[in-house]
Amino acid sequence: MAVYGYHRTSTKEQHLDRGVEGISRFCEEQGLELIKTYTDQQTEKNFDRPRYTVLKNDILRAGDVLIIKEFDRLGRDKQASLKELRELQDKGVRVVFLDIPRSWMLAKGNTENKSIVEMINNILIEVYSTIAQ
Repeated sequence: MAVYGYHRTSTKEQHLDRGVEGISRFCEEQGLELIKTYTDQQTEKNFDRPRYTVLKNDILRAGDVLIIKEFDRLGRDKQASLKELRELQDKGVRVVFLDIPRSWMLAKGNTENKSIVEMINNILIEVYSTIAQ
């Protein structure tokens, strides 16, 4: 299991530090070895982002964990973000959103009450994706 982070801001004027530090702090607190956090500074309107594309297509493998500080850092378009999330999950990547209270429980492969936690996560992801849009 490899752990990676991803953070995005919409413009170059916005600072990446807050998200990158939040991901690093979470990993330290949870005893997770963070390999690298990939960042992009461009619009959320599509997923054609250079560092995200490399991370998704060339780096992430089944069993890996992808940590994103806030759901809307993945994207703001609800349908596109949910599609992207499904693709990652179908690939076997566990996605953790730090602003979704229980999503981190699965980061270490904790399978206790897994189906209940996944159901709660899916409900919360639907809510957060609606808010992000």
